[in-house]
Amino acid sequence: MGLSAVSLSAVGLFSAVRLRRELRSGAEASSRLLCAALAHELSTYLAQHAVALELAAATGDDALLALSRLYPSVEKAFILDGRGVVVAPASSPERGFDYSSMEFFTQGRSAGRYYVSSSFVLEQNYEPTVAILQALDDGRSAVAYLSLGAIGRYVAQLPTIGRGTVAVLGRRGIYIAHPENEFIGQRRSAALEAWFAWRDSPGEIWDDGDGELVSWRPVSEESRWVIVFRQPLDSLAAAERGILSSVSIVALGFLASAVAFSGVMLYATRRDLERLLSAARSIARGDYATRGGLPESRFKEFASMGRQLDAMAEALAFRERALQEDERRMAAVLDFMPAPLALIEADGAMSLMNKAMSAVYGWTVADAPDLDAWWPLAYPEPEYRADVRRYWDAYIGALAAGGVSLPPFNGRLACKGGGFKLVRGQAALIGERIVVVFIDVTEATEAAQRTMANLAEKEVLLKEIHHRVKNNLQMVASLLALSADAAEAGGRAFVGDSMDRIQVMATIHELLYQSEDMAHIQLDEYVRTIATWLVSSYASNCQPELAMELEAIPIDIDRAIPCGLILNELLTNAMKYAFKARCERPRIGVRAVLEGDEIVMGVADNGAGMPADFEPERAESLGMQLVLSLCQQLKGRWALDRSGGTAWELRFPA
Repeated sequence: MGLSAVSLSAVGLFSAVRLRRELRSGAEASSRLLCAALAHELSTYLAQHAVALELAAATGDDALLALSRLYPSVEKAFILDGRGVVVAPASSPERGFDYSSMEFFTQGRSAGRYYVSSSFVLEQNYEPTVAILQALDDGRSAVAYLSLGAIGRYVAQLPTIGRGTVAVLGRRGIYIAHPENEFIGQRRSAALEAWFAWRDSPGEIWDDGDGELVSWRPVSEESRWVIVFRQPLDSLAAAERGILSSVSIVALGFLASAVAFSGVMLYATRRDLERLLSAARSIARGDYATRGGLPESRFKEFASMGRQLDAMAEALAFRERALQEDERRMAAVLDFMPAPLALIEADGAMSLMNKAMSAVYGWTVADAPDLDAWWPLAYPEPEYRADVRRYWDAYIGALAAGGVSLPPFNGRLACKGGGFKLVRGQAALIGERIVVVFIDVTEATEAAQRTMANLAEKEVLLKEIHHRVKNNLQMVASLLALSADAAEAGGRAFVGDSMDRIQVMATIHELLYQSEDMAHIQLDEYVRTIATWLVSSYASNCQPELAMELEAIPIDIDRAIPCGLILNELLTNAMKYAFKARCERPRIGVRAVLEGDEIVMGVADNGAGMPADFEPERAESLGMQLVLSLCQQLKGRWALDRSGGTAWELRFPA
C-alpha cells in the first residue's frame, strides 16, 4: 500500500508538472496566434490607406477630397511641396500652411514606402490620430490624418471573455488602443517595461511578479506599432489547483484505483489539450468555421479556453469579412479613378481593368485575364515586348525591395481598336498585388512635337531675317562709302563715322545669325569683334597694343546695340586723338566683365588724355552726346579718369 501511495504520488507530481507545461504551451500558442492575426490586420489596414492616398494624390483634388467619404477613418488629406507647404487640394482652408517642422514631414520623406507618425490628439474629436505620409515621385508628399478611434473600439470589443487584455502601442510606446479609455486619455506608455526593448521581433514573457503572460508582435516597419496581449495566470493556476486537488483526493480516498484514475485524468487532459491545439491550428490556417468548444470536458478551465477560441475564430471571421469589404471598396475606388489602371494579382491574374482603361484603350479583363495574355495584346512586336518586360521586371523589383523607384515608363501601347497610343506608366504595391496606371500622353506628346517643329521653323525664318538685315546694313555702308569718295574732307569724316556705326549694328545681326540662341549674343565675342575691327581699320604710324579683359556674358539685342555703339565711339576717339602727341608704347585696354549684378564695360588708353576743362555733359560732338544718351538708355552710370591717359568706365544692370 505504501509503495502504491508513493507510486501514485510520483505519478501525480509528474502529471502536475507536465500539465503545467502543457497549459503554458497552449496559452503561449493562442496568445501568439491572437497577436499575429491582429498585427496582420492592422498592417493591411495601414497599407491600404497608404496606397489609396498615393492613388488619390496622382489623380487630383477630387480624389483627395473623396478619401474622407470612402474611408471614414481619414480626417483629411493634402499634398505638401518639397518645402513642407500645403499645395493641394486647391479648395483646402490650409492651403499655404507650413508643415515643414512636423515629425511626419522631417522623418517621413526618407522612408522607403510610407511613414506613420507618432500619435497626437486632434481638437475636432479628441481621439488619437496619426499622420500617414507617402513620398511622391515628383518630390512632393501626400499626407492623410487617420483617426484611431475605430481601431480602439475594435480592440475594446474583441471577445476575449475575461481571458486577457489586447492593446496597441504607437511608435514611441504610447497606448493608441486599449479597452480602458484612461490608458488613451492619459497617454500612458509601456516604454519602461522589461519586454519593450525586444518589441521589434515577436515574443512572449512570463512575468511571475505581476502574475501574467505578456505576448507582443510588431505590426509593420512603417508604423513601428506593437500588438500587446496580457493574460493573467489565475486561470492556469486554477486549472493546476483543480487537477492537483482531484489527484490528491483520489489518492487518499481510492488508493487502490489511484493509478487507473490518474491515467484517465491524464488521457482526458491530453485529449482536451489536443482538441484545443487542433482548433488553434485550424484557426491559424484560416478555417474560422472550426469550433474548439469542449462542453463535455471535465475541466471548466479547458471549456473556458475552448469558448475563447470559438470567440476568437468568430472575431477573426468578422474581421475577414471586413477586410473583404475593404477590398471591395478598394476595387470600387480603383474602378472610379479617372486614370486608366489595371490591378494584377501575385500569380499574374488580371483582377481589374477599370472603366477608364476600357474607354481609352479598349481592353477589358475578358480580353487579357492574365499577364501571359496581356503582353502580346499590348505589345505585339516581339523585340519591343521583350524590352518592355525587362523594364517592368526591374521596376517591380525596385518597388518590392523598398528602394528608389525607377522613372515612369514612357512608350507606346496597342489599342484594341487598332493603332497605338503613347503612354506614361507607373505602378504601386498593395500587399502582394500591383496597381499599374497608364496615362495617355499621345495628344500632349504630339502637341509638343508640333510646337518644336514650329519653333524650329520660326528659328530658321528669324535667322534668315538677321542675315538679310546684316546684308542690307552692309549695302547701306557700301553706298555711304561710294558717297564718301565724292564728299569733301569734313563730309568724308562724317560719312566714315556713320559707316562705323552701321557696321557695329550689322555685326550684331551677323552674330545672332550664327548663334544657337536667337535672343542673346555673347558680349565677349561681340566686344572682341568690334574692338579688333576698329583698331585694325585705323592705319597709323603709331599702332597701339590692344589688351582685352572679357567675360562670357549673354546679353539681349536691345542692350547689345547701345553697348556696341558706345564702344565704337570710345575706341574711335582713342584711335583718332589719344596718340597724336606721343607714341611711346601706345596701349588701348578694353574691358567687359560681370561684377555682382552689374555689367562693367571700360575703354582706357595711355595717350595724351583729355583737356582738364573738358566736360562730357557739355560736349557738342555727336559721338559724345551719343555715348551719354546710350548710357542713360541702359539705365547705367559712367565715370571718367584722366590720370595717365583717358579711362572710361560704364556700369549698367546685368
